[in-house]
Amino acid sequence: MIQPQRWDELGDLFSQLLAMAPEQRASFMQSACGDDHELRAELVSLLSAHDAQGPLDAAPEILAPDAEPPEPAELPGSQVGPYRLLRRLGEGGMGSVWLAERSDGSVKRSIALKRPHVRWVGGFAERALQERDILAGLEHPNIARLYDAGVTETGEPYLALEFIDGVPLTQFCDARGLSVDERLELLLQVLEAVQYAHSRLVIHGDIKPLNILVSAQGRVHLLDFGIAKLLNRDVGESPLESAAPFTPDYASIEQVDGAPIGTASDIYSLGVVSYEILTGARPYRLRQRSAAALAIELEKTVVQPASASVASPSLKRKLKGDLDAILNKALQRDPARRYATVDAFAGDIRRHLASQPVLARPDRVAYRLGRFIARNRWQAASIAVAVAALVTGAAMAFWQAHEARLEAARAEQVKSFALSMLESADTDSGSGANTTAVELLQTARLRVENELAGRPGIAAELMGAIGYGLLGQDRPEDAAAVLKKAIALSTQANGPDDIQTVSARIMYGEALYSLGESKEAIALLRPAAQRAHLLHDAHWEVDALRWLSSALIDTGDVKAGVASARAAVAALPNPLPAGRRAYQDAIQAHLGLANALSSVGLAGVADEARAALAVMAEIEGWRNTSHWWAAHAFLGRGLVKEGQVAAGLRELQAAYEGSKALLGPDHEETEIYASYWGGALLDAGEVQLATAAYQIALDAVLRRESGRGSSAVAYEHYGLGSALGAAGESKLALSHFDAAAQLFAAAGGADSPLVARTRSARAVTLVRLGRLDEADAEMVALAKASLSEEEKAQFKTRLALLRSRQLRHDEAVVLAQTAGAELPALSSKSRQAQALSIIGRVMLAANRPQEAATALERSVALFREAQVKVSPDRLEAEAALADAQRATVSNR
Repeated sequence: MIQPQRWDELGDLFSQLLAMAPEQRASFMQSACGDDHELRAELVSLLSAHDAQGPLDAAPEILAPDAEPPEPAELPGSQVGPYRLLRRLGEGGMGSVWLAERSDGSVKRSIALKRPHVRWVGGFAERALQERDILAGLEHPNIARLYDAGVTETGEPYLALEFIDGVPLTQFCDARGLSVDERLELLLQVLEAVQYAHSRLVIHGDIKPLNILVSAQGRVHLLDFGIAKLLNRDVGESPLESAAPFTPDYASIEQVDGAPIGTASDIYSLGVVSYEILTGARPYRLRQRSAAALAIELEKTVVQPASASVASPSLKRKLKGDLDAILNKALQRDPARRYATVDAFAGDIRRHLASQPVLARPDRVAYRLGRFIARNRWQAASIAVAVAALVTGAAMAFWQAHEARLEAARAEQVKSFALSMLESADTDSGSGANTTAVELLQTARLRVENELAGRPGIAAELMGAIGYGLLGQDRPEDAAAVLKKAIALSTQANGPDDIQTVSARIMYGEALYSLGESKEAIALLRPAAQRAHLLHDAHWEVDALRWLSSALIDTGDVKAGVASARAAVAALPNPLPAGRRAYQDAIQAHLGLANALSSVGLAGVADEARAALAVMAEIEGWRNTSHWWAAHAFLGRGLVKEGQVAAGLRELQAAYEGSKALLGPDHEETEIYASYWGGALLDAGEVQLATAAYQIALDAVLRRESGRGSSAVAYEHYGLGSALGAAGESKLALSHFDAAAQLFAAAGGADSPLVARTRSARAVTLVRLGRLDEADAEMVALAKASLSEEEKAQFKTRLALLRSRQLRHDEAVVLAQTAGAELPALSSKSRQAQALSIIGRVMLAANRPQEAATALERSVALFREAQVKVSPDRLEAEAALADAQRATVSNR
């Protein structure tokens, strides 16, 4: 078989051969190939395959052997079966499409009449009519209906389809300048339609933007299920798959190869469409048209991550991470590695929109904590708080905030309602024995609607309290419905600019953000913050600005997001007035700014965490809360980033121990803080303590995850393996890397980035154990893996070490030199130091002591900056540096 590096040469020669007359090919191959028998044999094989299969864009083989397609009379007013043609909608290589109507008066509606350029012959008509009956049963709002199919008296087939007055999906998105989230919402409509068809054993087979029309109202309609494949054919029946046309740029690998296709093929095509919709470009464009040439071109094609194919920094940030991983999974060459179902594909998009971990991106500790923060934003209330929010007087607290404006009778009605809800939850009565907070809030909502319909002012206040309680119970969808009604009621009773109405809008904006509707939240929160400022209500101004900050950052407007978080802090009264509420506003504002700065990698995280801790210290009962320990975690991360490693480690240890005492050793937040602490300890050279911290985190997640199969377990195995490897316990480290790789693969596929990272660490561990052949096999496999820039730099240094141990010094030197230029991509000084140590030792083994000394001097300097304790890696670098310096002197 010809080597991959010669595919360009092979493809060019093959293209030239296809353009020649058959009698010219032999002499051309003789002169082009000479004595290269392998190249000649490959060309002969490709020509044979091409001649046997024919071009992909030829019409399907459904004509009689000696028949010619009829010349259809395609003029407006012509009759095709029971339909009269009105005007041509489009023309393609496979046929034409007309706007038509029935002329027999049976049904009055316009339809799209598709007229394939083929004649129906023996057996095909019966199969197609059976397919028509099945496809006509696809009743879904996002699928264009197939109303009829038939053959004219002259043998011309036709398909009568629902006429959709819309534009292709790509055109609709670009013309309206839709955001990434808005495009994802449209894609979800497409995925729901395809999943519906798949559930009825029907596949599409030619999904592309031109087959996806969007109406002016924003409803998606998927066309052309007339060429769909049926998955439940009887054995021995001639399949339509072999005759079905497709569009190569959107076709799956198996379609191009002529292999049987299934639902996975549609998933691949959906991945191509999604890539194009989100980036404005296809993942690749194929130049060749024959099956054999296409196969070669596809083998050479490498799909870049979506974020790497766009120029806009904000769009790049929006696509990087979750969406890159989702598209990568959908576009896997191997059907088994794609999403198992379209529903799973859609589920990951929904999880991304809801700021929840996506399955295509196995969750690191940092990733899970980031998603946790995005969902909760430091304001998720406990059940006790939520219950208190209603039954013990949150409605009254809400009322008291506006007491000066309320009449005594109105206040009494609010009080009576709250007391009646307390009575309904009395377990002595039996009715409330099993009442949960959410059930109580929902019951309260129904009672407000039924009992206070004529009192919009009171109903608005109570609806606001109920909505706030539902937000605290992580029920944003229910909260949004309640708060939307609260806005309407308050507008009716108090007017649109009253603080009661404004506060309901702000809480509704929070609900929209929690539902992933950040753009809508921004449109609501920005004017609400301005109105609260004009009304001199610092509480609601701060609240609006905090949520506005989070929504702006989510949409990629990082600069405005940080500015909004800073504005929230600036809006705090100075000095703070007495009262728990004002102090709570200050805590939320400072933590919100810490979160914003941390999420975009800016300085100042530690300062805001300190400010939040200082305010909490003033309030009785706030010293030992989840917010208190989250602030310590922010402080620790900020200090480590600023180079105050020892102080940062102390804060991370405090966050872990405090969370353990408050929430328990197995709680997710406790485990996350243990893992963060372990990572910081490892970078700081505290190898034994890092091993202990990672072991604590692994034990916690194993006790919590009874199935032992989550990617959280995998991450802790990886961390523990890294710590053990640094401690010189290579055999134990290898066992943890093996476990991590297996779990990461189960969670996100064998080719997920975390699997590649784990296998890279496993490979260098094999080198340390002297198992060079196994390490070599691992490294060869990893050469084709999808790695980040940081992981590529680490991989090259590790491969250089392997080649050096194999005494392949020339290769090792080249790899080390290449890796050295990429070291700035490494995220921490400790990792840069480790990579430079390997490069230095590779150069020393290749008898290049001066280059070795240069790399090792930098390595030791970085180790000293990053570590509070001398690690085994640092000792190794210092010993190698001494050897390099001695060798340099000897060579002079």
